[in-house]
Amino acid sequence: MYFKTSQYVPGKGDAWMFYECNDDRTVRRYMTYIPSTRELDKVTKPFIRRLMKPETLMDSSQEEFHQYWPPEPGELTSQDVVAEEVARKGIKVRKYFDPNMTVGDAMAVHPREAQKQISKAAK
Repeated sequence: MYFKTSQYVPGKGDAWMFYECNDDRTVRRYMTYIPSTRELDKVTKPFIRRLMKPETLMDSSQEEFHQYWPPEPGELTSQDVVAEEVARKGIKVRKYFDPNMTVGDAMAVHPREAQKQISKAAK
């Protein structure tokens, strides 16, 4: 499944976001393309896996997606480079709750808080 949306970026014009999704609409990968500057940012491993405000998205196609992101094995995105640098430096990234998380996901993000809540409930 493929979707797209646009948003105005001051000084650059419209930016288009293209999403490649699984059948359950979870995001597999996405990109942002700004036609006026020809900027293209590809995200192969998105942190957020659920579509936000899916009602605002337009349908797209595999052909349109691959027009900007043809398959290229081994290509790193800017997000991949940042993630590798953060990991290399040993920086711990704080994770936040998301309203779309399951209870299990929330417990995995903050295991100490989850353990406190379990202990409270057991008393």
